[in-house]
Amino acid sequence: MIGTRVTIRYAKALFELAKEKAILDNVEKDLNRIQRVIDVSEKFQMMLVSPVIGADEKRRVLDNLFRKQLHPITFHFLNLLIDKKRENLLPIIINQFMKLLDEDRGILRGKLITAYKFTKTQMRLLKEKLDKITKKNVVLEQVVDPGLLGGFIVRLEDTVIDTSLKNQLVKIRESLISGS
Repeated sequence: MIGTRVTIRYAKALFELAKEKAILDNVEKDLNRIQRVIDVSEKFQMMLVSPVIGADEKRRVLDNLFRKQLHPITFHFLNLLIDKKRENLLPIIINQFMKLLDEDRGILRGKLITAYKFTKTQMRLLKEKLDKITKKNVVLEQVVDPGLLGGFIVRLEDTVIDTSLKNQLVKIRESLISGS
């Protein structure tokens, strides 16, 4: 729980500063660049979480990788994390920052699970309905799961819309069992 509070606090501080300085887009690009390095480099991941590697060495690595590529505020933020011994939380802080950015932009991200790949028209129609219901700009990641047989499942934060054939068959089965 404390990790979550800490990561939210750091993400919010960076977000508010970036918004105040009108550099949200710059910081977003910077954090995406850093996240890509985290995703592809196991050595970088290990460096972030290692208590054996000292702060000076971590600063040197960050300096070599990012000083010329990042906005000074983003780069300073990375060094602040090292000063506070919070660099191991960087991936979670990045995730929290992106959530704050989406919220600020009125974006709601979700997952669409389907039995087959939706056409562009199907995606557009579903998105329009979800936008209208949520009053936000819904962005869906589509995942194909042939086990659904038909229909779809939409997950938006705590809300699940399950129109899958599999779910309907389970409900019919349960009603037959309870009705006997």
